[in-house]
Amino acid sequence: MLPDFIPPKLIWREEAVKRIAAVKEALKAELEKERDVFKFLPSWAFYAALLGETKTLNRLNGSGLEIPLPWDERVNLPSLPTLGADAAKCADFISVKNLRSLLSSFEGWVLIWEEKVECGCGATEKLREVAYGVWANHGLIPDGGSLLVKQFIRIRSEDKSYLEKHYSEYKPSKVLERSNLVWTSVNKITVSGSGVKIEDLGITAAKRVYDPENFDKFVFWKKFLMIIKSAEEVFDD
Repeated sequence: MLPDFIPPKLIWREEAVKRIAAVKEALKAELEKERDVFKFLPSWAFYAALLGETKTLNRLNGSGLEIPLPWDERVNLPSLPTLGADAAKCADFISVKNLRSLLSSFEGWVLIWEEKVECGCGATEKLREVAYGVWANHGLIPDGGSLLVKQFIRIRSEDKSYLEKHYSEYKPSKVLERSNLVWTSVNKITVSGSGVKIEDLGITAAKRVYDPENFDKFVFWKKFLMIIKSAEEVFDD
């Protein structure tokens, strides 16, 4: 059994890219086996982060400059703080706005997309247009020899009545003003010599965002997955 802390091992770009590519391929193969795609949105987002890590490595290295990558042998992945930072750094190298935001969410809360709806809730109950933003934050946490990917989604709006009416089961955020947490999902990823194993550790969500009994109306995950999969078209490294 590995000790609780092992200093990351520094590896050079060529070896790092090979290792990351092996993990990416194995992870994608496992993800494409899953029928309940929405349960593995955190793992899909992590897949995009690995694509971003590779892009950043290739952009920052070259022309005689070589920067080694810290590799965490506990989880068989790049050092998690480095991976999160490099995924976010990749946003500097691409132009697709939603994908840039998704990658940046590995370093903090970021606006992913905005929408407008007509709503009649509130004191006046008059039909009005409500604008809101979908914000995301991803956390990478070591768990023994595995990785926990935690995905948090918030709805943010200036319309307090809209938030109270439709997302009242969640208290407003102290971290992100005028927002309510509407989605928390956790996946466990284990990388070993035999491949990659993914596990769904559960979803907590507002019914308006995710209702298992009315799954056909759950379009949120489709939009999120579309952004993630666009990474494959954007990254050509």
